[in-house]
Amino acid sequence: MKIEDRVRVLRILEYVGPRSWVEKTMETNAVKGTRHLGHGQWIKEAIIGDYPEILGTMETEGENI
Repeated sequence: MKIEDRVRVLRILEYVGPRSWVEKTMETNAVKGTRHLGHGQWIKEAIIGDYPEILGTMETEGENI
C-alpha cells in the first residue's frame, strides 16, 4: 500500500457572455452537485455569488455555442 498526502484543490471557473450561452455551458458541465468516486475521492460543484449576476446587455449573432 502506498501512503500519499490527501489534498484538495479549489478550482473556480468564470463564465462571461450571453445568458443563453452561459446557461447552456453550465448545463453541460461534467460535475453536478457531488460526484463520489469511491475510496475517499469526490468532486463537488460550487457556485459562488448570485447566479446569474447580470452585468448588462449585449448583442449576439446567431448561435453562441
